[in-house]
This record gives sequence, structure tokens and C-alpha cells, in this order.
Amino acid sequence: ARQAPQEEGPRRSTTVERKAKRQELEKKVAESMSSAGEAAADAEVANGAATAKKEEAEQAAKAAAAKAQQVEDWSGEAKEKEEELRKLQAKVEEAREEAATLKAAAEEREKESKEAEANAAEKQEAAASAKTNADEAAAALTAFTEKEQEGDAPKAGKEEEVDDEESEDEDEESESETGSSGSESGTEPEPIERRPHGGGGGHRGAPLRPPPPQYQQHRRR
Repeated sequence: ARQAPQEEGPRRSTTVERKAKRQELEKKVAESMSSAGEAAADAEVANGAATAKKEEAEQAAKAAAAKAQQVEDWSGEAKEKEEELRKLQAKVEEAREEAATLKAAAEEREKESKEAEANAAEKQEAAASAKTNADEAAAALTAFTEKEQEGDAPKAGKEEEVDDEESEDEDEESESETGSSGSESGTEPEPIERRPHGGGGGHRGAPLRPPPPQYQQHRRR
């Protein structure tokens, strides 16, 4: 009956440790999920930027190709039309400069597109890694909760057994105290009532009387 309070200390300590462990796992899950969400958002933004850069590069490449084709067409017209040669040559030079500028711009856009694609791939990899960490943290929390629930069932049964033992010990102590109280209050005069007086059969409960003085003197003579 006195061992139950001693077991409450370790049991409270275990509950605190489990609570702290649960809070740590829940915090880790929340942080992992937040990181995964942020990484996914960054990946979406990077994908959008990469798509836009790729479209710009394609448009620039088409413009450069069209301008190059125009240069070729004008060159052919210049050969056919000597009268318009100077004008056409001027246009050709101007078109070539524009073509070179557009080509350089197209190459720059292509470079930016590749960098954006690489950045998007890194963001996607980071998002996948963050999601994996979040899944592992959630799995760890689930396993800890299941293990905690399995461990609480036998402890509850053990606590009921301890309570039953305490109740039985209290009943035995109550009976012992009742018997001791009865012996102190109700049975103490019985030895006096059962004691014989003068060898005769006196009634139980009769008061004791000393022998007459004359009888004592006669016996002494």
C-alpha cells in the first residue's frame, strides 16, 4: 500500500519525457512541412520564369532566323538589280547589324533559359528532399504515437492491480483496528468475573468481598 506513491514519481517523469519528445517531433514535422511548401513555391516560380525565358529565346531565335532569311532575300535582289544595289547594300548592312544584335540577344536568352532550367531543377530537388524529410518526420511521429499507446495499456492494468492491493490492505488494517478496540473496551473485566471466591460457585459478575475478620483470627489460632 505504501509502494504506490513511490511509483508515481517515475511515471510522471516518463510522461514529461514523452510529451517533450512528442513536441519535438511535432515541431520537426511543422518545420519540414513549411520548408517543403516554401521549396515547392520556389520551384513553381522558377518553372514559370524558365518557361518565360524559353519562350523569349524561341521568339528571339525566330526573329533572328527571319531576319537572316530577309538578308538573303535582299542579297539576291541586290544581285539582280544593280541599279538598286547601293540602297539594297545599305539595307543589307543594316539588316546584318540587326541580325547580329538579335543573334547575340538570342544567345543570351538561350543562356538565361538554361540557367533558369538548372535553377528550376535544383528547386525541384530541394522540394523533393524537403518532402522526404517531412514524410520521415511524420512517420516517426506516427510510430512514436503507436508505441506510446501500446505501452500505456499494460501500465493501466498494473495501476488497477496496485489499487486493488491497496484496497485489500486497507480492509485488513480496518479489521485489525476494530478487533484491537473491542479487546480494550469490552473484554477486560471478564478475568475478574471468572475468578472463583473461596472455592465456591459464586455468580459471574458478583463483586468480590474480603473474608470476615473473626474467620481470619480463628484460622490464625
